[in-house]
Amino acid sequence: MKTTICIFALAVLIGGCGERCKAQSVEGDWVGGYQLNGEWTSLLAHFKSEQQATKGTLEIESFDESKIKPSVELKELNLCGSRLRFEMPNGATAISFDGAVKSNRIDGKFVSEGKQGRFELQRTIKIEPSEFHRYIGAYQLGPKEFISFGRFQMPGSDGRWTAIDRLSYADTISGRNGWLVHLASSEFIIGPALGLDYPPDISINFITDPSGEVTGLKWRHGGVEKTATRVKLIEEDVKFSHGDVTLAGTLVMPATKGPHPALVLIHGSTPLVRYYFAAIPYNYAANGVAVLFYDKRGCGQSTGKFSSSLPIETLAADAVAGVQYLKSRKEIRPDQIGVDGHSQGGWVAPAAASMSKDIAFVMAGAASGWSTEDNIVYELDSDLRANGFSEADRARAKALYKQGTEVVIAGGEGWNKWREEINKAKNEKWFQWARTPPSLIEMNEANRSRILDWIKREHASMFDPVPVWEKITVPVLVYGGELDRFVPTKESAVIIDRALKKSGNKDYTIKIFPGANHGLWAVEPGDQAQRLNHQVHVKYLIDWLLRHVTVSS
Repeated sequence: MKTTICIFALAVLIGGCGERCKAQSVEGDWVGGYQLNGEWTSLLAHFKSEQQATKGTLEIESFDESKIKPSVELKELNLCGSRLRFEMPNGATAISFDGAVKSNRIDGKFVSEGKQGRFELQRTIKIEPSEFHRYIGAYQLGPKEFISFGRFQMPGSDGRWTAIDRLSYADTISGRNGWLVHLASSEFIIGPALGLDYPPDISINFITDPSGEVTGLKWRHGGVEKTATRVKLIEEDVKFSHGDVTLAGTLVMPATKGPHPALVLIHGSTPLVRYYFAAIPYNYAANGVAVLFYDKRGCGQSTGKFSSSLPIETLAADAVAGVQYLKSRKEIRPDQIGVDGHSQGGWVAPAAASMSKDIAFVMAGAASGWSTEDNIVYELDSDLRANGFSEADRARAKALYKQGTEVVIAGGEGWNKWREEINKAKNEKWFQWARTPPSLIEMNEANRSRILDWIKREHASMFDPVPVWEKITVPVLVYGGELDRFVPTKESAVIIDRALKKSGNKDYTIKIFPGANHGLWAVEPGDQAQRLNHQVHVKYLIDWLLRHVTVSS
């Protein structure tokens, strides 16, 4: 899933007010926002005491890159007693804030260009990842109605993702998804969308027993309050091997008597760990299906080397190794182990099933029916279109990428000509989206061996999913979003349908969700910022899965 979260920092320096009044402490982290004309702007604040003065930062959260602004130093800052005042420069004017500090809240008014509104901040408590286990798991709100919590982690190690490590929320009915913020009042809140922690959309209070163990929760949303009981699950860290690579993961199982059907979750592209799947595994386990999710090779605690050019077949063999591990567990039904992959995993999952007769079903999300190289052309064209480039610019970028593909397929023939074209184009504004190396060394006798090694790796990473789908005869669910910018959903559905018919497959479903993007989040057509609130496919996948396995009661 490709999600952009933009945050800019506003430096704050709050001066003391002398000995005549004693300022109330605001030290620590805060979350909140200000409201104008019915619209909220989400804020994160941090204050600390330093040399008899209070210093801090204020961050404005946004999921929209166009709203990034330079840092602003706040002026006329004063904290006296319980009163907090400051001004934030806003172009030629300033926004004035005037609030009252009361324990764990700051409430007040602001004035902007003659318009008034209110702002509020609430003190937060940082949840360390070492404490996530207290809350992680599934909770039952009603019959077949579960909410789950899991650790969501994006390492941010490939330059495209901001590092994230947060406690994540998901439910099986609405598909609502979000990140938790722990207020100092002991309440947990979830904001209106990913990247926006305020105003609260869902609030949760965990219930503990006398020993402090979390046994349930109170859930509130839209004026409705429900109490949920924690579902007993079994969770353990496991390791399994594929050749000389050791893959580290987590196995979550129902606590009911087995054996249980099971699912191996398969990542998308980029270097990802098991926590990429966040709360998803616990929703499946609450519905009676065991789940194995693991760190990609060369990531997290798994050994081996990660590379963006890892062959799909190698990743598929890793998933098959996970299936074989599950078969060795007495708690798992060996005849009901399936795979579920999304994005790049939509290629990996069917590839794994084509390798192993032990895979009983396939679930493939955002699964492209095009080859890897053709799909990249689609991706770069979508990126350029979204960033306003002309048809001519898009054609040049696609031609340059295709030229490189032809060089790789030809074993290096035409390399120096491709190098010349890259040197001509590298200063063009569209070049950063062209999925092309920024420079190439010259093909000559001294460099030939090195270049041919690179070409060999790139060629091995090319993959055509059609021959793979033509081998799949087990039950299949292919699902995608109508508004996917990174996969040609409708065209892929036709291609995969044709391949499965050729295989003689009698049990397959291809589902395209209207109004959904690559990550199956509900979005508006043409909304490049893509405010992400809920995923549309969650209940559909669980229902399909439960029709194809037998769960113990």
